[in-house]
Amino acid sequence: LDRYGDSLWQTRDAEKATDDAFDGIDIAAFEKDFVKFWGSKNKRSAAERNKIFRDYNPDAAGSLPDIASMRDDIAAGESIQIAALLPLMGDHPESDIGRLGRELLDGIRFAADGYNADVSRGRQVEILARDTGRDTARAAALVRELAVSTRVRAVIGPVFSDIFSAASGVANAVHLPIISPTATADRLAGVGPFIFQANPDNATRGRAVARYAVNELRMSSFAIMASDEPVGRSHAAAFVKEAEALGATVYCTVFFPP
Repeated sequence: LDRYGDSLWQTRDAEKATDDAFDGIDIAAFEKDFVKFWGSKNKRSAAERNKIFRDYNPDAAGSLPDIASMRDDIAAGESIQIAALLPLMGDHPESDIGRLGRELLDGIRFAADGYNADVSRGRQVEILARDTGRDTARAAALVRELAVSTRVRAVIGPVFSDIFSAASGVANAVHLPIISPTATADRLAGVGPFIFQANPDNATRGRAVARYAVNELRMSSFAIMASDEPVGRSHAAAFVKEAEALGATVYCTVFFPP
């Protein structure tokens, strides 16, 4: 199933994903196991709870119970879990990145404690901390692991754009909402409806500044100076495009060494 999901995410080709998933599989043994699976009500129920059919075979979704309602029924009376995928850095917790991860986790737990203190809210929120390090493959694997649970409703993190990109693709494929508090790379949230960025990406910032300058400050002509590195170039390009779309004129763009 993981091979099918990974291939489908990368190729968007269901037939190619099927070929990749069955590569090296003993078909006779698979058929035997499949018959055994359908003969077990418990295994079918587990598959439905884990969203296997709807997420990896959308055409079958109409024949299944509403998965969201099923998840709510199963989780009724239990705490809701939110996973925090952060760079806690395992054997190097005192590194700069490790301290960043711990500080973010402290903030997330502080917010959860504040929410849980209000008994009128009903179910409590439980934070599950997981260490991604700086490993993209580990982050993606953690999302797959978390998606199996019917109580995990969302993921906070990862914090770095490259690692968030790897994890968010998997989360979106299994319809698990994921939000990064810090990732700023362009177009991350545009990959799918279950991916969110709390920190606006560079292009969004550039467009926002252009709209403010033209619409609020009533400026109509510009010369751009920006840092000659990816963030600066992204800001500048987005500003120019938005300003010109609003009818302003950008006479020149100059980049300076960072």
